[in-house]
Amino acid sequence: MKRDNSIWWILAAVVLLLCFGDNILALAGSVVGGILSFTISGVVLLAVAALVFFVVMAIFGSVFFAILMAVGALLLGGLTVFWPILLAIFVVYLLVRKKPRAV
Repeated sequence: MKRDNSIWWILAAVVLLLCFGDNILALAGSVVGGILSFTISGVVLLAVAALVFFVVMAIFGSVFFAILMAVGALLLGGLTVFWPILLAIFVVYLLVRKKPRAV
């Protein structure tokens, strides 16, 4: 004979929600804020790259130079957006790499 414990699970969920509800909502807000931050940074980055491409094409008229400037803006923008991730990856690499032994 199986006992029905669903009411206890519901009660436990309500108690946990009352205890940790604001932390759960803060975490959800943090995740959504991070996603919006990366999205807005990406849109601004594309706008700056397009502006640089337009200015270089209007002034110099050189397609190669304009593409070079736009790629440079994208690289610098990507570096500014992703430097914390690159730093974390570098630290993890330093921690897990196999250190060479001295002979």
